[in-house]
Amino acid sequence: MALNDTNICNTDLLQSSKFIFLIPRLTEVQFFCQAANLPGVNSQSTVQVNPFRDAAVPGDKMEYEDLEVEFLVDEELRSWASIYYWIKGYTQAEAFEDYQNLDKLSKFSQYEYINTPQYADALLTTLSANDKPKVRIHFIDLFPVYLSSIPFDVRVSSEKTMTATATFRFKRYEIAVV
Repeated sequence: MALNDTNICNTDLLQSSKFIFLIPRLTEVQFFCQAANLPGVNSQSTVQVNPFRDAAVPGDKMEYEDLEVEFLVDEELRSWASIYYWIKGYTQAEAFEDYQNLDKLSKFSQYEYINTPQYADALLTTLSANDKPKVRIHFIDLFPVYLSSIPFDVRVSSEKTMTATATFRFKRYEIAVV
Protein backbone atom coordinates (compact mmCIF):
# COMPACT_ATOMS: atom_id res chain seq x y z
CA MET A 1 0.00 0.00 0.00
CA ALA A 2 1.33 3.43 -0.90
CA LEU A 3 1.24 6.31 1.56
CA ASN A 4 -1.08 8.28 -0.73
CA ASP A 5 -3.62 5.45 -1.11
CA THR A 6 -7.07 6.86 -0.24
CA ASN A 7 -8.68 3.54 0.72
CA ILE A 8 -8.56 2.83 4.44
CA CYS A 9 -7.78 -0.85 4.70
CA ASN A 10 -5.91 -0.92 8.02
CA THR A 11 -7.62 0.56 11.06
CA ASP A 12 -4.93 -0.57 13.53
CA LEU A 13 -3.44 2.37 15.39
CA LEU A 14 0.25 3.15 15.83
CA GLN A 15 1.55 2.22 19.28
CA SER A 16 4.27 4.37 20.85
CA SER A 17 6.18 1.40 22.29
CA LYS A 18 6.32 -0.56 19.01
CA PHE A 19 9.51 0.63 17.32
CA ILE A 20 13.11 -0.23 16.61
CA PHE A 21 15.76 2.47 16.32
CA LEU A 22 18.97 1.61 14.50
CA ILE A 23 22.20 3.54 13.95
CA PRO A 24 24.81 1.00 12.82
CA ARG A 25 27.54 3.28 14.18
CA LEU A 26 26.00 3.26 17.68
CA THR A 27 25.18 -0.36 18.48
CA GLU A 28 25.07 0.30 22.23
CA VAL A 29 22.56 3.11 21.81
CA GLN A 30 20.46 0.90 19.56
CA PHE A 31 20.39 -1.86 22.18
CA PHE A 32 19.58 0.47 25.09
CA CYS A 33 17.19 2.81 23.22
CA GLN A 34 14.16 3.73 25.32
CA ALA A 35 12.55 6.47 23.23
CA ALA A 36 12.94 8.16 19.87
CA ASN A 37 10.81 10.68 18.04
CA LEU A 38 9.74 11.12 14.44
CA PRO A 39 10.72 14.78 13.99
CA GLY A 40 8.08 17.19 12.82
CA VAL A 41 8.45 19.41 9.79
CA ASN A 42 7.50 22.97 8.98
CA SER A 43 7.46 25.27 6.03
CA GLN A 44 7.40 29.02 6.38
CA SER A 45 4.91 30.75 4.17
CA THR A 46 6.01 33.69 2.11
CA VAL A 47 4.11 36.81 1.08
CA GLN A 48 3.02 37.41 -2.47
CA VAL A 49 2.82 41.16 -2.94
CA ASN A 50 -0.37 42.35 -4.54
CA PRO A 51 -1.55 45.95 -5.16
CA PHE A 52 -4.80 45.20 -3.32
CA ARG A 53 -3.85 42.84 -0.51
CA ASP A 54 -0.73 40.79 0.16
CA ALA A 55 -1.42 37.07 0.19
CA ALA A 56 0.31 34.24 2.02
CA VAL A 57 1.57 31.47 -0.26
CA PRO A 58 3.35 28.21 0.55
CA GLY A 59 7.07 28.51 1.18
CA ASP A 60 9.72 26.73 -0.85
CA LYS A 61 11.76 25.15 1.97
CA MET A 62 10.92 22.44 4.46
CA GLU A 63 12.69 22.41 7.81
CA TYR A 64 12.98 19.40 10.10
CA GLU A 65 12.82 19.37 13.87
CA ASP A 66 15.62 17.55 15.71
CA LEU A 67 15.68 13.81 16.27
CA GLU A 68 15.90 13.03 19.99
CA VAL A 69 16.85 9.64 21.36
CA GLU A 70 16.75 8.57 24.99
CA PHE A 71 18.80 5.55 25.98
CA LEU A 72 19.97 3.64 29.03
CA VAL A 73 23.56 4.18 30.13
CA ASP A 74 25.53 1.00 30.76
CA GLU A 75 28.00 0.82 33.63
CA GLU A 76 31.01 1.15 31.30
CA LEU A 77 29.45 4.28 29.73
CA ARG A 78 29.77 2.70 26.28
CA SER A 79 26.37 3.92 25.06
CA TRP A 80 27.08 7.49 26.22
CA ALA A 81 30.77 7.56 25.22
CA SER A 82 30.10 6.39 21.66
CA ILE A 83 28.20 9.63 21.03
CA TYR A 84 30.70 11.67 23.05
CA TYR A 85 33.59 10.50 20.85
CA TRP A 86 31.56 11.11 17.69
CA ILE A 87 30.96 14.74 18.69
CA LYS A 88 34.55 15.14 19.91
CA GLY A 89 35.87 13.74 16.65
CA TYR A 90 34.25 16.31 14.42
CA THR A 91 34.67 19.28 16.78
CA GLN A 92 38.08 18.95 18.43
CA ALA A 93 40.38 17.73 15.72
CA GLU A 94 43.87 19.12 16.27
CA ALA A 95 45.13 18.39 12.77
CA PHE A 96 43.69 17.51 9.37
CA GLU A 97 44.68 13.87 9.97
CA ASP A 98 42.48 13.74 13.09
CA TYR A 99 39.46 14.84 11.10
CA GLN A 100 40.24 12.36 8.32
CA ASN A 101 40.52 9.59 10.91
CA LEU A 102 37.35 10.51 12.78
CA ASP A 103 36.27 6.88 12.98
CA LYS A 104 39.44 5.95 14.87
CA LEU A 105 38.73 8.49 17.63
CA SER A 106 35.86 6.37 18.89
CA LYS A 107 37.07 3.66 21.21
CA PHE A 108 33.71 1.91 21.01
CA SER A 109 32.78 1.93 17.33
CA GLN A 110 33.01 -1.12 15.12
CA TYR A 111 31.30 0.54 12.15
CA GLU A 112 33.25 1.30 8.98
CA TYR A 113 32.81 4.83 7.66
CA ILE A 114 33.07 5.66 3.99
CA ASN A 115 34.07 9.19 2.90
CA THR A 116 31.96 11.08 5.48
CA PRO A 117 32.77 9.85 8.99
CA GLN A 118 31.00 12.79 10.65
CA TYR A 119 27.66 11.51 9.26
CA ALA A 120 25.71 8.29 9.60
CA ASP A 121 22.34 7.06 8.45
CA ALA A 122 19.69 5.76 10.85
CA LEU A 123 16.45 3.82 10.66
CA LEU A 124 13.35 4.17 12.80
CA THR A 125 11.06 1.22 12.11
CA THR A 126 7.53 1.13 13.45
CA LEU A 127 6.06 -2.26 14.28
CA SER A 128 2.54 -3.60 13.93
CA ALA A 129 0.49 -4.91 16.84
CA ASN A 130 2.02 -8.36 16.17
CA ASP A 131 5.58 -6.94 16.00
CA LYS A 132 6.02 -7.01 12.22
CA PRO A 133 7.80 -4.05 10.53
CA LYS A 134 5.27 -1.61 9.06
CA VAL A 135 6.97 1.69 8.22
CA ARG A 136 10.65 2.59 7.92
CA ILE A 137 11.89 6.12 8.35
CA HIS A 138 15.39 6.47 6.89
CA PHE A 139 17.38 9.41 8.30
CA ILE A 140 20.06 10.55 5.89
CA ASP A 141 23.37 12.15 6.93
CA LEU A 142 22.63 12.21 10.64
CA PHE A 143 25.05 13.68 13.19
CA PRO A 144 24.82 14.39 16.94
CA VAL A 145 24.59 17.97 18.19
CA TYR A 146 23.80 17.41 21.88
CA LEU A 147 24.53 14.79 24.51
CA SER A 148 22.98 15.16 27.95
CA SER A 149 24.88 15.00 31.19
CA ILE A 150 24.84 11.99 33.50
CA PRO A 151 23.89 13.01 37.04
CA PHE A 152 25.49 11.06 39.88
CA ASP A 153 23.74 11.34 43.24
CA VAL A 154 24.26 9.21 46.36
CA ARG A 155 20.79 10.16 47.60
CA VAL A 156 19.08 8.27 44.76
CA SER A 157 18.25 4.58 45.01
CA SER A 158 20.66 2.24 43.22
CA GLU A 159 17.67 0.70 41.42
CA LYS A 160 17.14 3.90 39.46
CA THR A 161 18.29 3.33 35.91
CA MET A 162 20.53 5.99 34.39
CA THR A 163 19.40 7.43 31.06
CA ALA A 164 20.82 10.01 28.71
CA THR A 165 19.46 11.92 25.75
CA ALA A 166 21.13 12.66 22.44
CA THR A 167 19.91 15.15 19.87
CA PHE A 168 20.68 14.66 16.20
CA ARG A 169 20.32 16.76 13.09
CA PHE A 170 20.12 15.34 9.61
CA LYS A 171 19.69 16.37 5.98
CA ARG A 172 16.33 14.70 5.42
CA TYR A 173 14.30 11.59 6.09
CA GLU A 174 12.34 9.33 3.79
CA ILE A 175 9.30 7.29 4.75
CA ALA A 176 8.53 3.88 3.24
CA VAL A 177 5.78 1.39 4.01
CA VAL A 178 7.30 -2.08 4.37
